Amino acid sequence: MIEAKQIGRDGKLGPITDICEVAAENYMRERWGMDTHPCIVQMRLRGELVPHWYYRSDQWVAQPYFLPQHFLQPYVGPSEGALPSLYGRGTYIIDSEATEIHIQRIKSEEIRRKSSSNQKL
Repeated sequence: MIEAKQIGRDGKLGPITDICEVAAENYMRERWGMDTHPCIVQMRLRGELVPHWYYRSDQWVAQPYFLPQHFLQPYVGPSEGALPSLYGRGTYIIDSEATEIHIQRIKSEEIRRKSSSNQKL
């Protein structure tokens, strides 16, 4: 039986360490301030929504999972390099609630970090 795998930060395929929404938030945090229209999206395969979320923006797609049950290869890289049949228009829906939750969490962390560094001065 082929098991699901995840591309790690080292670029190598290995065991899954994060659930997909956590991985999406981590990519959003990494790319914060660099991308336009950052969001967490739910994947649609063959017209059907599947319970899988990933990060995307106008510049970047981060879907680090090899999911054999869906014949899905991982892709983490520039949006223009992503396979349109898997990552183009109509292959996802924006999860507005998840996106907003994660954006607010990242903004709060940023405020705490700035406040903390100001107190040290």
